[in-house]
Amino acid sequence: MQEVAANARRSGAQVEVAAPEALAMPLRADAVRRCLGNLVDNARRHARRITVGVSTVPRTGLGGPGESRSRSGPR
Repeated sequence: MQEVAANARRSGAQVEVAAPEALAMPLRADAVRRCLGNLVDNARRHARRITVGVSTVPRTGLGGPGESRSRSGPR
């Protein structure tokens, strides 16, 4: 998140990151970077100040029902 925010700041955007310094998530870093980059780029078109945040939700189960798990992941 800090990398995406820094890139946006270099182009003149006012970006605030509201997230823990370290997050452990089983995600592909390149996919998260691309997703956040797209969100911030879109926000820059419509706002002067951008806040990027992450909230955490405790994992209490195995995820969605079996049929939805087969549809999740890369397309």
